[in-house]
Amino acid sequence: MIYDNRSGKLPDGQIPGLHLSFRANGRRVLYCYIRKNACSCFKRMIVSRSKHKENLSGFPSRVQFMRHFHGVTDIRPEEYEHSLFVIRDPLDRIISVWKNKFIQRNGHEDIFASYAAQTGRDPETACFADFMNLYIGRPFRDLDLHVRPQSHDLAPVVYSDAVLLENLHSHMTGITGPKIADRFFLRRMNSSSNGEEAGPQEAWSSRSADLHALWREKQAMPPTRSFISPPVREKVAALYGDDHAIYRAVHAASQSPGPVPASAQEI
Repeated sequence: MIYDNRSGKLPDGQIPGLHLSFRANGRRVLYCYIRKNACSCFKRMIVSRSKHKENLSGFPSRVQFMRHFHGVTDIRPEEYEHSLFVIRDPLDRIISVWKNKFIQRNGHEDIFASYAAQTGRDPETACFADFMNLYIGRPFRDLDLHVRPQSHDLAPVVYSDAVLLENLHSHMTGITGPKIADRFFLRRMNSSSNGEEAGPQEAWSSRSADLHALWREKQAMPPTRSFISPPVREKVAALYGDDHAIYRAVHAASQSPGPVPASAQEI
């Protein structure tokens, strides 16, 4: 759907998040990079298809490579055939951050350092309740970028394509064609839903070190519902109200929406 974010407001002194340009299927595409919203799929696609990819080894990270060769600072959606961002239910996203960074430990070093600095506690002994009560809720400028509101990455412009995470593959098929979409978007990378659903029923109170050991041994991941409680719903709804409003608007406008994730119900 078209999403008009011209009235969107960023915190004082903050600029929009990283925007990138790429070509696919003969079209110029402007993409807003939002962490935990299939950004690894876009990253892999942009880097692997970039005409500058032979220079990748000269950069400390793929994000810095993309920023240098594909970054857009003058954000003008009207100059592109598509301008898109992916939106995700905010509660599902926060739980995914916990699973991916504290249990699976994929690229967890920065958020571990941030958690320790902000709380004075060891992230190895942290449980999800600690994460929510001691870390989430502090000023976003002091927290890791993976828990930054999705709305804080958007520019005050009109985007032609606001895409639900659960509809991403089908939507990208229409933009890039099926060959590229199947290669990069059919299966999500770094997905915290990978693996068998198993573990303690009250995983919200289990130490991250114990859950990580279970993951390493059995590739077992507690289900999302084991982290959800009324206080968690209320806190996410209060802190991420703009994200929730965008998600609901895009979901309602989708012609063939997928089901609302369990985490999004009754927020």
